[in-house]
Formats: sequence, structure tokens, C-alpha cells
Amino acid sequence: MIVMHEHYSRPNNDVALVKMEEAIPLGDFIKPICFPTTDKFDYSLWKGCYVTGWGLQEEYGKVAPVLQQAALTLIPSDVCRKREVYGDSITENMICAGYISGGIDACQGDSGGPLSCHPESTDNYFLIGIVSWGEGCGQAFKPGVYTLTSKYVDWVQRHVTLAGESQVTNLETPVKNEPVYVPACDEAVTFRNLNTCFEYLIFVFSCICIILQGYLV
Repeated sequence: MIVMHEHYSRPNNDVALVKMEEAIPLGDFIKPICFPTTDKFDYSLWKGCYVTGWGLQEEYGKVAPVLQQAALTLIPSDVCRKREVYGDSITENMICAGYISGGIDACQGDSGGPLSCHPESTDNYFLIGIVSWGEGCGQAFKPGVYTLTSKYVDWVQRHVTLAGESQVTNLETPVKNEPVYVPACDEAVTFRNLNTCFEYLIFVFSCICIILQGYLV
């Protein structure tokens, strides 16, 4: 079952939910990533951000033969909305990451991949964004644009509930100046055999998808 966002209009609300027939088994190469629990986002909380994917290794280049990883910085919305960057194309449902000077970026074929960061209070990684769009790859003043996952916590909850599952209880998102215990994903509360952490991401059609132990977002 595939549920596209009701207000999807490329590139806004670039997310979909897919229910899997079977749970995805965890292993050495499939690990869970935590999902935000609030739509409030504080740039200062996050560090150690990475994007991963099998897309082009450079603009107009070749597809990566093995999974690639790039360290990125989160770019505040007021910077990304500057006229010389993306202007009004950036909505509240998006987040930019990369470098204004260019050089390191996601590229074609990486769409749907995770932008993962960990807060200063823990080494557990959270799914902050999902590769969505951008102009070229690694161009100056054109960083990558990602779907801001914290804006879709309620949307995911609503559709999981409509599908007949219990309420999702995700890991607590850290709050600035308030230490919080964030358990490893394999310690998280589960409901009807569904972990509350997301396992990995996959690109489906023009929508972005995340697998949640039987669900894709």
C-alpha cells in the first residue's frame, strides 16, 4: 500500500508512506536510525551530519559503484532563502545542507537518501532530512535541499494509525540545554512488532520513502 502526501506538489511535501508485507531484518549492514518526535527544529542542536547514497559521483559523472558518504553542514533557512541561493523556493517543509561555497553535495540518483545527524547529547543518529532536490551538484550557492522530516511526524502517525496500527511512540528529540536520555534504537519501545526507529531509506517513483519495520515513508 502506497500513500502519497495529500499535498504533494513537486518539490514540496516530497514524501510518501508505503506499508511493507514483511519486516526488514536488521543486520550488519542494515541499522536503525531514530526519527524526530516534534516539528520544532533547532539548528544549533545538531552536529556530525552525513548524506549517503549511490548517486552520481559528480555532476554528469558516473553512478557510484559502492555506497558513498559525505559530511555536510546544516544551512539555516534564512541563508538558503537568500535571492542568490534559492529564494522563495524554500518552504518550511525543507532544509538545506552542504556548503555555500559548493564542492560537497548529494547528486542525481541520491534522491530518497538520508541526511542523518546526531545531537551533542548523544551519538545516536536521527533522520533529519531526505534528499529531495537542488540545482546541479556541488555548485556554489546551490546546496542540496532536503525534506525536513520533523514536519511529518504527525503525518506519519496519522497514516500509520489509519492503517490499523497502534500509536507510534518515537524516541524523544533532544531540547537545547535540557539533557535527555536517548536510547539506542534497538532499545526503543515497540508496538505490534514495529520498531519506533526508521531502518533505511529508498527512492520510489518521484516520492521519498523511509522503511519503518514494515512501513516506508
